[in-house]
Amino acid sequence: LVERVGAWDVPMVAKTAESDHDRFIMLHCMAMETMARMDRPDDCLDPRGKVAIMDCMGVSKQHLRSELIRAMQAISTIDSDHFPDTLAELWVVNAPYTFTAIATLCRPFLSSETLQKFHVSS
Repeated sequence: LVERVGAWDVPMVAKTAESDHDRFIMLHCMAMETMARMDRPDDCLDPRGKVAIMDCMGVSKQHLRSELIRAMQAISTIDSDHFPDTLAELWVVNAPYTFTAIATLCRPFLSSETLQKFHVSS
């Protein structure tokens, strides 16, 4: 799964997340259910789960809008409650310095299992 966060039309995503929050969350859940039902290739070397790549090229202060933060918090809670351990690894690429700095500050609060899944490259 490749998520090009930096290429989002931030005002449109924020407007959708705020104006139809339930639908926004439902669409995320539908995507998670679809991925959960996808067969893994027989020759897959990593049976742990999905690998996500988050491309942050173009991420700016716009991405810190309160509507997006609320939506991402809701999605994170749903994923933790209903889709635990589906993520094998998260690779964050083209991370701006501020993201790297925030990730460094958060590291002490994350479990070693979570830290092993999380990789940042700027």
